[in-house]
Amino acid sequence: MRRVVCLLTIGLLLAGCDGCKSTPNAMEDAGEPQAGMGSMAGMGSMMEDEGDTGTGEPDGSTPDAGMADAALAEDAGPPDSGSDATVDEMNAAEDGGDDDTGDADAAQPPDVTAPEIDPSSLDEVVLDCGDSFEPADLTAEDETDGAVDVTVEGAELVDSSVPGVFSVTYSAQDASGNVAEVTQTVHVCGPACGVLGYQPINLGPWTVVQYEQDSQADANWTRAADSLSVVQSVNADASIFVSDFDATDLAVRGVWRMGSSSDDDFVGFVFGYQDRGHFYLFDWKQGTQSYMGTQALVGMSLKIVDTESTDPALQLLTDDLWPSVGSPNVTPISADGTVVRNDIPWQENVDYTFYLEQHAGSFRIAVYDAAGVELESWSIVDTTYTSGRFGFYNYSQGPVTYSSFLQRVTPPACSTVDADN
Repeated sequence: MRRVVCLLTIGLLLAGCDGCKSTPNAMEDAGEPQAGMGSMAGMGSMMEDEGDTGTGEPDGSTPDAGMADAALAEDAGPPDSGSDATVDEMNAAEDGGDDDTGDADAAQPPDVTAPEIDPSSLDEVVLDCGDSFEPADLTAEDETDGAVDVTVEGAELVDSSVPGVFSVTYSAQDASGNVAEVTQTVHVCGPACGVLGYQPINLGPWTVVQYEQDSQADANWTRAADSLSVVQSVNADASIFVSDFDATDLAVRGVWRMGSSSDDDFVGFVFGYQDRGHFYLFDWKQGTQSYMGTQALVGMSLKIVDTESTDPALQLLTDDLWPSVGSPNVTPISADGTVVRNDIPWQENVDYTFYLEQHAGSFRIAVYDAAGVELESWSIVDTTYTSGRFGFYNYSQGPVTYSSFLQRVTPPACSTVDADN
């Protein structure tokens, strides 16, 4: 810095001397000797000399020598490594110098990653009525904050006193507000629940499906005033009294009572009902009987009704619904190569309770006598109809009362299919 100031000073002095040369008389009049130019040049050399003694005395150099010294000072180039900073170095210092430290001062990207909960998913829990629920013990880790707490919501709402479905949420939140959640479904169902949770079925919106077969009368379905029961009162062609709801993932319970009659024909129910030509059929006959060259065997049986037609006026004939061996439109269900049926007859004036539970691809049927003794229980895996409506079935048997029908939501997790196998 000192060298630069000296050079600038010398330049200014020389510029002033040039002006003096153009007006020598003025300088003479002022009493200044012309040799003074040499003194200014010598001063420049003396100032540039880092070994200056500080006496301020001229060294007797001529003006030409002083100017040469100044020129040499200008052409000397940058200082060696041990000299003071150059102008460029000073400017660089003013501009902040090397920018290597800039990255360290840059803003960090925001944390938008939620913690990870372990495990990331939970199996459904099935409780029997009266059991207690214990929340899962989960942990959570965040890539920025490390271990974070897991909170539980909804566990206090799990009520095992009645059947039901509940949801429990596990959540973890980091310091930036990012949240992770895992949800667990809790089902309350099981033998201890008994008939808890069942709701009456309103038969008001149900409709009649009537088949025209053997010139018998049409079925006469008469609802009770409260729409909770119905009576089919005549010896009629086959008919179905079908629900307005899909029975998938429902458990349906009900009671049949076959009144005094000289007849011994079919009662039962349908499920997986799609239309009048596509459904599952459970039928129960009191005695073996031959009719129109075909035979209907005593007992309970399961069949698949599956016609090629979806005609809303389709008629299933006697040859379809009467014979136990089935027809091109009706196929008896087999399990492990054996037709699913028995030879148990129904009795008059006895209240029989049945249970149906239907899921996509499987179902279970159980029948109990008036004392609650199980007469039959079948668990079937079949995918012909994975959903559909429920209905009462009657073929040439009256009077029959269908009553006390109840339904309860029964998710697959609560399925009793295969419970008896």
